Amino acid sequence: MLQQIIDDFTYLRDTAWSVSQGLGAFAGSGGFVGATADAFQEVVSGRLKTFVFNIARAFSLAGEAVAEYRNALVQAQQVANDVFAKTNGVVAGDAKLAGLKSQVQGQVDQVGAAARNMEAVLR
Repeated sequence: MLQQIIDDFTYLRDTAWSVSQGLGAFAGSGGFVGATADAFQEVVSGRLKTFVFNIARAFSLAGEAVAEYRNALVQAQQVANDVFAKTNGVVAGDAKLAGLKSQVQGQVDQVGAAARNMEAVLR
C-alpha cells in the first residue's frame, strides 16, 4: 500500500518535471512574436514554470517522506520479529527483558519520528 503511494508521488513528480520542461521548450519555440511573445514568455518562463516546479518539488518531498516512513515500519517489524524470537524462555523480571523492551521502544520512537516528518511534509 505505501509503495503504491510512493510510486504515485514519483509518477506525479516526473509528470510535473515533464510539464516544466515542455513549458520551457514551448516558450522558447518562437511561436509568438512581438509584445505577445514577450508577455507569453514572461508568464510561462516566470510564474507558471515556478508554479509547476513547486508542484514537482512537493511531490518529490512527499514521496521521500512516505518512503522514509515505510522504511521505518519495515525496520521496526524486523526488529520486533527478532526481539520476539529472543523472548523464548524469558520470564518476568529477567534482566534480558529490559534490553528487549528497549530495542522495541527504540523502533517505536523511530516510527513515530518518521510519521511526524511525513505528516509535516504532507501538510
